Amino acid sequence: MNVRDEGVVKYRAEWHESALDSFLSDGLISNDAIMKLIEARNQLFQEGWIGVADDGIGFGNISVRTSQTHLAPQFLITATQTGHLPKITQRELAFVTECDPTKNYLICYGAKSASSEAMTHFALYAMHDSIGAVIHIHSNYLWLKNLNRLPTIPASVAYGTPQMAAQVATFFEAQPANSPKLWIMAGHDDGIIAFGKTLQQAYGELAHLV
Repeated sequence: MNVRDEGVVKYRAEWHESALDSFLSDGLISNDAIMKLIEARNQLFQEGWIGVADDGIGFGNISVRTSQTHLAPQFLITATQTGHLPKITQRELAFVTECDPTKNYLICYGAKSASSEAMTHFALYAMHDSIGAVIHIHSNYLWLKNLNRLPTIPASVAYGTPQMAAQVATFFEAQPANSPKLWIMAGHDDGIIAFGKTLQQAYGELAHLV
């Protein structure tokens, strides 16, 4: 039983259980985006930044934006309840087509529903065209080392909520252009979220902490 506030989807999801093939044929997503996302996610698992805790609760998620602009962003994200898998496939990805944090609501497609952090990813993609990838990891060492040293989202803000989405927007608007593109999540034990134009850039933000 989940006794911690972890791994729980808090938004209202309109999940359409389906394969992603129709979106591939329509050109809304690409095989290249899928392959790069799977490769990056599996690497993060090997590094222990995505995985499953001793109590069986999974952690970490990763996504890439598929739409051309930050206006009404659509994105691929690892699905919920997949953190325990050493390797994922296309079946462990969800395609988010709509999201409204003010209504705590999103629409997604895939064999599994989107990650519990999907609304937070959306909030970042909605901020600027330069954000094309988001990585959310867990690392107790890096979290403790950088808590309140790097920009830290207050402990009062719970993950995967409209409040977190609003806080993400506030942080993004306030941060200097040359500041690290990652934040420590004080209210989400061991949680760190990074972003960049590409998956490589988002990963590089995390690699700089090591």
